[in-house]
Amino acid sequence: MGLAEKRVLEEFKKTFTNTLLPQLKSSTPFELEYEVVWDDIYKVMESDSLNMQDTSDYFVHVFVTPTIAAFKSICADEMGTNALKGFLKKVKFCNTASNCVTQAYKMENGVLTVDHCRANIDDYYTKERGDFLTKTLEKAL
Repeated sequence: MGLAEKRVLEEFKKTFTNTLLPQLKSSTPFELEYEVVWDDIYKVMESDSLNMQDTSDYFVHVFVTPTIAAFKSICADEMGTNALKGFLKKVKFCNTASNCVTQAYKMENGVLTVDHCRANIDDYYTKERGDFLTKTLEKAL
């Protein structure tokens, strides 16, 4: 990773910390730990020659927006909030495989791992990911 790529990744980390992380945290009425495997995100940037805006769009549409939608849907009432709070302690975002929607979400030992490949970021597919994650979590709860 050269200096230019390091700068893009560092800028994106700031965007995540200052903008996206607060949005994620506000999607549940309880605290969750969030982890991003930055090396995995960089690999996507590098393999697809993504710039800052492309990286942000990819991350928001594939990881953040579907997660927020699922958490808000589940936490719409006290029963869902209590169920999710008792089940989930951490969310991990990574990209280690070529997983897409149906295999991208794994829950083990209180950790939701979102391991999603580079994907279409159209609103339809973003909503589809959110709906699928919601159903996956509801089944586990």
